[in-house]
Amino acid sequence: IYAFIVFFMPNFFGEPDNYIQANPLVTPPHIVPEWYFLPFYAILRSIPSKLGGVLAMFGAVFTLMVLPWLDRHPVRSARYRPIFSKLFWVLVINIITLGWIGAKPPEGAYLWIGRAATAYYFIHFWVFCPLLDRFETAKSVPEEIVLPEPFGTIQKIASVAAILITITTLSAEHAPIPPKQNWSFASPTGTFDRAALQRGFQVYKQVCSACHGIKYISFRHLAALGLTEAEIKVLASQYQIKDGPNDAGDMFERPGRPSDYFPNPYANNKQARAANNGSLPPDLSLIIKAREHAANYVYALLTGFKENPNFKLSPGQYYNEYFPGHAISMAPPLSEGLVTYNDGTNATVDQMAHDVTTFLAWASEPEMEQRKRLGLKVILYLLVMTGLFYATMRRIWKGVRK
Repeated sequence: IYAFIVFFMPNFFGEPDNYIQANPLVTPPHIVPEWYFLPFYAILRSIPSKLGGVLAMFGAVFTLMVLPWLDRHPVRSARYRPIFSKLFWVLVINIITLGWIGAKPPEGAYLWIGRAATAYYFIHFWVFCPLLDRFETAKSVPEEIVLPEPFGTIQKIASVAAILITITTLSAEHAPIPPKQNWSFASPTGTFDRAALQRGFQVYKQVCSACHGIKYISFRHLAALGLTEAEIKVLASQYQIKDGPNDAGDMFERPGRPSDYFPNPYANNKQARAANNGSLPPDLSLIIKAREHAANYVYALLTGFKENPNFKLSPGQYYNEYFPGHAISMAPPLSEGLVTYNDGTNATVDQMAHDVTTFLAWASEPEMEQRKRLGLKVILYLLVMTGLFYATMRRIWKGVRK
């Protein structure tokens, strides 16, 4: 499971904001820690007093340290304690709820749910555990240890997962969710469509590059798109790269080389804002990873420009169905037939949006295909080793009564 997440879902537990360049002058509106700290973060915020919140958070950790003294029931296995086994799953759901609350702003219903979940966390350990030690009657424990039936545990895990999915669904914000598209690279074994990559680069070069850079991509990276070394050299030479200082101590411009990175269309951010009515066009190198819903969002943004007479827009703004707040400073970048594809593909808005999104997905992680290939090898290795270890265990314990 760990290897699968590392190689095929490396951003599953992360936040898209991690791929946005840090700006010391701009504070994100809602900062939360990583997912494994969220339950304790929710406990911290559930107490109105700052000192009280810190004490409660450390108290939650301290509770786990003194658990052997809180739960002193002579029967250690919860399988033979009918009340405790049920309360255990209540605790699991409660901790999941705390994690969910920790990712939400501390206001309204979220605040009260967090306080209730925090209260139960401490009640479970400091009240229920000592009481059950005295009053719970355990089932008779068998004289021999047997392997547990797996299906009961699986059913419980499935129930918890269903509750978690329900909570996540109910907590979804009322905002348009970009429709899912069919991406060739989306599956664990998916790869980039080379034809789409070349068309997407053509759209970027002819349309997007006027305002948006891809500063983490060099010209020689384009070899992955199918461009030859000669084509890359010709392409790089079309750009003027600022270099230096020379022997006289001056900066100068020269034709680009394959090792150079794509230059930004603007000299600095102030120039970029001045040319775009005060708005700063983002760099597109990591745009797919830096947005929730990833490629689906970028595609929806490019195709989501509509007329809405009931929505008030400031001068220089346009209505976009999927942009947060719906008022975007970027004019609709795509129109029918805007680009003439080299392979003769019909350049509709949907086709161009799909192609350039594919290209930007590749730009966000050019090594994605290598990562997936390595992941398949690692998981195959782990499966083989698991089989060998299981066979070894069976051989060692053969003939020994369980």
